[in-house]
Amino acid sequence: MPLLVRLVLALVLVGLVPTAVGLFQLRTQKDALLEQVQRSHIVAATSSAARVDAFLRPWLDLASTLASHPALAADPRSQASQELLRGLLATRSEVAVLGLFSADGETVLMARRPGMEEELPSEQVASSPDTDGTGPHVELVQGASASWLRVVAIMSSGPQDATDRTPPKARLVLVASTEALKPAVQAPELGDQAILVLASLQGSVLVGGADGLQAFPQEAVDIAASGKVGSGCSVYRDNQGEQSQDVVVAHARVAGAPWFVMSRQPAIIAEEARLRLQRAAWMSGAMALGLTLVLASVAWSTVIRPIRRLADAQRDLVGGAATGSEIADLEQTFELLRQRIHDKEDLGQIFIGRYQVTDLVGSGAMGSVFRGWDAKLRRPVALKTVHLDAEAVDQRKLLKNLREEAAITARIHQPNIVTVYDIEEQGHVAFLAMEYIEGADLQTLLDRRGALEPEEVIPLAAQIARGLAVAHEHGLVHHDIKPGNILLGAAGEVKLTDFGVSQLISASTKVRDVICGTPGYLAPECFAGGKYGPEADLWAFGVVLYQCLSGHQPFRGRNLRSTISQTLHYDPDPLDLLFPGIEPDLADLVHALIDKDPDRRPTSSRAVSERLDELMNVLRLDWRPDPSLLVRRKRPRRPTTLQEEATQLFSTQIVSK
Repeated sequence: MPLLVRLVLALVLVGLVPTAVGLFQLRTQKDALLEQVQRSHIVAATSSAARVDAFLRPWLDLASTLASHPALAADPRSQASQELLRGLLATRSEVAVLGLFSADGETVLMARRPGMEEELPSEQVASSPDTDGTGPHVELVQGASASWLRVVAIMSSGPQDATDRTPPKARLVLVASTEALKPAVQAPELGDQAILVLASLQGSVLVGGADGLQAFPQEAVDIAASGKVGSGCSVYRDNQGEQSQDVVVAHARVAGAPWFVMSRQPAIIAEEARLRLQRAAWMSGAMALGLTLVLASVAWSTVIRPIRRLADAQRDLVGGAATGSEIADLEQTFELLRQRIHDKEDLGQIFIGRYQVTDLVGSGAMGSVFRGWDAKLRRPVALKTVHLDAEAVDQRKLLKNLREEAAITARIHQPNIVTVYDIEEQGHVAFLAMEYIEGADLQTLLDRRGALEPEEVIPLAAQIARGLAVAHEHGLVHHDIKPGNILLGAAGEVKLTDFGVSQLISASTKVRDVICGTPGYLAPECFAGGKYGPEADLWAFGVVLYQCLSGHQPFRGRNLRSTISQTLHYDPDPLDLLFPGIEPDLADLVHALIDKDPDRRPTSSRAVSERLDELMNVLRLDWRPDPSLLVRRKRPRRPTTLQEEATQLFSTQIVSK
């Protein structure tokens, strides 16, 4: 796993997992939030009832105290009684009226503030309440401009003799302001959607609520007004209004009066609270994600990218395939580097005949290529190994064929064919000592460039065709023309290599009539029972030219079967349609070379060479080596499905139908 991915996963686990857990809990705790809303309402209702009782208690105590005062009981019309009432009005600004009334409503004594006669008439002050006489009675009465608290207490009866002037069952009435009562019936903590009212057991609203008790479900009002339940809270279905909804309703009884407090709020408030918490959690998660990205970016630029560059540099130096993990790449390349140093030391001790092995250049299914040193002639050489299957055929016959091919190639002194110096045999392996070319092969150049310009392809193709023409004239067929077998020297050399090696490997297989080569470069007749001849070399040469111009192999499929099918049945797109400015003679020549009918291809490689030379001279073109060829490519290309199958080519049997 890449180091950046590990870091991001770690940061995500630390920063986002707690947020995700919180979001999950919010989704599953809707009922718990609703229960919390109910608890808040029962607390608000109970607290408001307690505040109302706290407001009433001083007035109830004051009324009870006055009702049992000795001076009032002895002579309510005395100067002392009058001074007592006037003193209370002077010291208690909230008190508006104090009065003594007989049982039949006759005024015995009254003290009031100025203007109270118009605000609250004497008849309304003296009206007889429904009371059982066991204690002070409280109620709210509506004046001309405000509501007032009216407290009625039954006065104590004095001795029933001739001197007793206190009327039996006389009543003391105290009228006080209710300004301090309104704040008691409020609960800001419940929010704007909450409704809180103070009502009497008879069903009249005393404080709060524009709609009164009509805003509450009737079932809840009946329970609260019955006075049988001190407090409670439930969720009701409210069908009033445009649409029905669930509401949370709580009530609490006021201890000092026949009143109760009710609160109401839509139950959706719990869902809104959950959504608010959810939004906060999402915001927290977004902030954590943003911080994760920032930290990952900083880590990428300061730590991971330098480590990746180091891993890439080591892999370019020693080869090996990328694993996707920087740490694993470093470990792998370090081990390869250590092994490479060890092998380098060992290679200097290996000799093949008179040739000293100095370096490994590359390896494949048919063998390996080493860089060597000819101490006798003091020149570098390329040592190519060819593995022989001695169990299938006579090894001596294989070696004889290999010597003959090498002898023919050695006699050819042509600048575009790699010169063969010598052949050595050791066990089941034959070694060809060949001319060493400092540079790279055409496949490497195509991997780097993708495609070449027609001005580059024409002189390059002309040199390949010259070498192929000379080889064919000497009776030597290549059998495996492909970009990997075309060497490009840093000094401008263009050379064909590996003449006849594929044919030799084919001869060493266990099955007769088997053709070996590279899929995609094998001519169609090779799959239809035909022999591999010069026409097949020309086909492969045309495929190479099409690949150089277009940047892709024209007959390459997803797998080996698909590649063979395309070779037999598919016609690639015309080059003049892909590249409208291409030289028509070049496009015609390439399509003639990849014609599926061998009889319609050019008659010989010499004819192809002459056409390319003429085209090169007319256009005054010349091959110039790519500067990147001075640096040899160490890092192998990532294998594809077709390439993996091609590496097994020499053990794969393509049998003609």
